[in-house]
Amino acid sequence: MTRIVSDIRETHGRYATSTLVDFGNWPDDVDRYEAIRKTIPFADAVHAKVNDIDEQLNHPRFDHAKCIAIAREAGYDGYLGIEYEGKDDPVLGVTRGATLLRKILDESGAR
Repeated sequence: MTRIVSDIRETHGRYATSTLVDFGNWPDDVDRYEAIRKTIPFADAVHAKVNDIDEQLNHPRFDHAKCIAIAREAGYDGYLGIEYEGKDDPVLGVTRGATLLRKILDESGAR
């Protein structure tokens, strides 16, 4: 996929296409962090999926701080869209997600 995006940009310009990287949309048999490393350089947007974050702000499937660190290392400084598809009340899920993401950004010194 990254080759396709790269080829399109080479022939049609940087703004012809981009990726929307979603931290949570990787199958369990794919190395999520390596996939994010490969796709984030082409990203114009990021979804920080926040499914099923518990009261202690733990996510059962992956490490949001690691995902954000990878994005920042690649130079991504855009918005983190919050996408919730969990089993709890969506307002609670998004609130927990926003709290977690703010905490990670505050701890990393990001704005």
